[in-house]
Amino acid sequence: MTDHGPDEPDSPVLTAPQGMKLWSVIVTILGDLLPEGDADVSGLVLSALIERMGLQPQAMRVALHRLKRDGWIESRKDGRVGYYRLSDMGRAQAAEVSEAIYGGAVPSRARPMLAILAPEMQPDAVQGAVPLSRQACLLPDGALPEGALAVPLGPAQLPAWAAAIVAREARLTGYAATLALAEGFLADIRRNRALPLTDRVAQRMLVLHSWRRLVLRSNPLAVALAGEVPADCRRAVMELFSALPRPPIGDLADAVASGQ
Repeated sequence: MTDHGPDEPDSPVLTAPQGMKLWSVIVTILGDLLPEGDADVSGLVLSALIERMGLQPQAMRVALHRLKRDGWIESRKDGRVGYYRLSDMGRAQAAEVSEAIYGGAVPSRARPMLAILAPEMQPDAVQGAVPLSRQACLLPDGALPEGALAVPLGPAQLPAWAAAIVAREARLTGYAATLALAEGFLADIRRNRALPLTDRVAQRMLVLHSWRRLVLRSNPLAVALAGEVPADCRRAVMELFSALPRPPIGDLADAVASGQ
């Protein structure tokens, strides 16, 4: 067993949430550590972070090859060590969603409309809609397509079956899991549990990637209708980002090199 001083507890065993794709995790890591693209990250640092996050670094080569093939990353070599960063395209894609991911403002409560669509229309084809049936959906106020009928609706008016659809479209289970993940790490921080830098960054990346997936995949109207959990999750995630700030890449490289 490794000896630690009183301020250096054993590194926690982190478990990555199910469904995380390694190539997507790498995009999250590079986008967060190098938002300006003015530096790069060594494969040694990537491998250390991925392992601390509870993922398999052995699969990293395939993931990096895919990202380079698809134009997401650029790479160089210094001796036998590879270095990576997002390409211009990758940084542009990351910048487009940066405010949604890192912004702390909680979206205002939505006032939805219950819309009955024209026979030739499908709810899946209406942007922002929460489909309820073949011809019925919930829409944000002011987003009514031509030919549809609509009635203003409050969240309390949703029957249980419609509320279940909203929860699914909002990925409410995912928000609850990410909230629990962030709050668990924050509880450790409040107990002054000092961790090595690499572990702190791994915790940040686990929460960030879980949060990023939710923000990019969930229906915004459904999220606004889904109660307090998404807003509580956002507040916890933003608090964790402040408690575990993005480190200078040189400091992280030094920590990995020294086994910290």
